[in-house]
Amino acid sequence: MEHQLTQTWGRVQLEPLAQSALELARLLRNRNRDCFLDAREISPEGQKRWFAGYLENPAERMFSVYRQEAWIGTAALFRMEGTEAECGRFMIDKTAAPERGVGRETVEAVCRIGFRQLGLTRLYLSVYEDNLPAVNCYRNAGFRVYGRFQDAGGRPLLRMERTAREGEEG
Repeated sequence: MEHQLTQTWGRVQLEPLAQSALELARLLRNRNRDCFLDAREISPEGQKRWFAGYLENPAERMFSVYRQEAWIGTAALFRMEGTEAECGRFMIDKTAAPERGVGRETVEAVCRIGFRQLGLTRLYLSVYEDNLPAVNCYRNAGFRVYGRFQDAGGRPLLRMERTAREGEEG
């Protein structure tokens, strides 16, 4: 969905995902596809179809992540329903942003948009249990484990959530 939400936190700036960043996002996602529930490779045509559908979906907000005006990744809020949403599609290009903590800052920026700008009270996500850098990043950003499940191949996943703290929502 087209939107105008932005957020700066630490070293990162979140801006609405623009069509000009689609190919960068596709390439980064394909390099890291083993971290996603749907690990299929995405073609340029598939990415364009996804983006067209995204623009029509009022329950999604996709962001480009910038550091010092350079594109370094993506993040999203999606499946927004009532006062809850899933967050994810976090990808940080470690060659463009090798510093520690950039991922956590990105997660925090997304949470601030969700809680402070959209008035959400709960954000949740799913992450592979063996993806320790991501699990630790989410924990450091205030998420806690509330469930476990497995993907179709039996690989264990964690369900994590973060609720708005007093004064954080609205």
